[in-house]
Formats: sequence, C-alpha cells, structure tokens
Amino acid sequence: MKVLVVDDEPDVVEMVSFRLRKEGYEVISAHDGPSGVAVALAKLPDLIILDVMMPGIDGFQVFDRLKADQRTANIPVVMLTAKADSPSVAKGWMQGVDSYITKPFDVEDLVKSIKGVLAFYGKEKLT
Repeated sequence: MKVLVVDDEPDVVEMVSFRLRKEGYEVISAHDGPSGVAVALAKLPDLIILDVMMPGIDGFQVFDRLKADQRTANIPVVMLTAKADSPSVAKGWMQGVDSYITKPFDVEDLVKSIKGVLAFYGKEKLT
C-alpha cells in the first residue's frame, strides 16, 4: 500500500511517514501543492494525506485537480490540517474528502482513519 503525504511541515511529514512505515505502508511525500499534484500523477498512490495551507496552491485546489484527472480521481484523500474552522471543515466534506483530521492530531487516530478509509475502498482489511 502506497501513501502520499503532502504537507509543507517537515516534522509532520517525518512523524507521519515514520508511523506509517511501521504499519508496513510505502510512504512518498511532497512539500507543496504543485509537487503534490505532480507526485500523485507520477506515482498513483493508494491514498493521499493532504494539508490545506501550503505554498503554491492550497490543499483544496490540489484536491480539485486530482479529482478532475481520471488517473487520480478515485484515490481516497485524508485532509490533515490546522484549518479547523467550520467553513474549512465544511468545504472539505463538501468537496468529498474521505476524512478530515485537524492539527494538532494523534498519530494513532490518523492511522485508524487511514485503515478505515482503505477498508471502505476494499484496499485493506481492518484487523
């Protein structure tokens, strides 16, 4: 299972990547919106963890671009962001994200959410 982490905070990418690798996931990363789109199109991950506030283009724009491309339209997306205000959370759900987790976050809750989303799509069995 390949997971793409798109976040401009190196500490977040490192912590999430470390924990996911412990779970057996292959982890790739990008550190801004444009490279997140490029890496997703090039690597076609099984799931994308996406921050909202990033340089270049924000996570909502990344999400729209990925959903507009046939190659990435069906990849599940977990938003992981400090944008915890009601309009941002509502926008994420209305766009169609599979999970919306706000920072600060518990990495174990993130792992559970990822496993749940992948199980929903039939890509992983919950244990």
